[in-house]
Amino acid sequence: MKLYFAYGANTHKEHMAVRCPDAIALGRVKLFGHALAFRGVADVIKKSGSVCIGALWGISPRDEQALDRFEGFPNLYLKRTSRMKYRGKDVNVMYYVMRKNDDQFSPPPRSYEQTLRAGYAHFGMAHAQIDAAIEHAKRSDSAPPFVSKWHRLDSEESGDPLPLISAKRPAKMRPRLDVPSREPARTAEQQRLWDAFDDKLRDRSKARERERGDYDPNVRRFAYKNTIIEVPGNWRGSFTEWLNRTPRNTDKD
Repeated sequence: MKLYFAYGANTHKEHMAVRCPDAIALGRVKLFGHALAFRGVADVIKKSGSVCIGALWGISPRDEQALDRFEGFPNLYLKRTSRMKYRGKDVNVMYYVMRKNDDQFSPPPRSYEQTLRAGYAHFGMAHAQIDAAIEHAKRSDSAPPFVSKWHRLDSEESGDPLPLISAKRPAKMRPRLDVPSREPARTAEQQRLWDAFDDKLRDRSKARERERGDYDPNVRRFAYKNTIIEVPGNWRGSFTEWLNRTPRNTDKD
């Protein structure tokens, strides 16, 4: 079992249960000499005298492969190893840091921030670390390095346009330009991995429905605001598009 230090979205236990089914939550640990920062998404930066508190996970090799895909390793994030204290012992722990390490920072999207706050609550960690990193990002007044899935989710829910960034040099941080935001095209291998991950999530959801005895191949179910939304299996749009076209009645019987 390998030890993994999470300080961002992977502090969320429910998301990790789907992303890394073998992962075991071990508790909280501290990364000394570093601080939480936001470049659109979470990162850690070296800062003398600071401490970054995060979640410690025990992960399997296939969990690590899933994390590599989720974190965009090695294009977006790189791996680092550090000695941390766990139950009175010094242990080697792996964590991710952003490949681009400079002084450009930007606040996270709302959905991403909410995911972190929920994850920190799962591990009993204070939100002061998140608040301080957001304030630091706001003071820097820098454009986000890229448009993440979290930015797209916020845009779909609010109707606000995505941040305008250069469509060129997608791996580099750059100023805002009057060019529509666009992700770099996926390679055939990247698309294959993406589709395989989607299939895995779909199969896991179907397996859980079979266990409950309510599996229906013609219906997809989504949790939304303490209720379950059923979407026809042949619907090809996004879940947000279905919500926008279908009247919602959340009143309880």
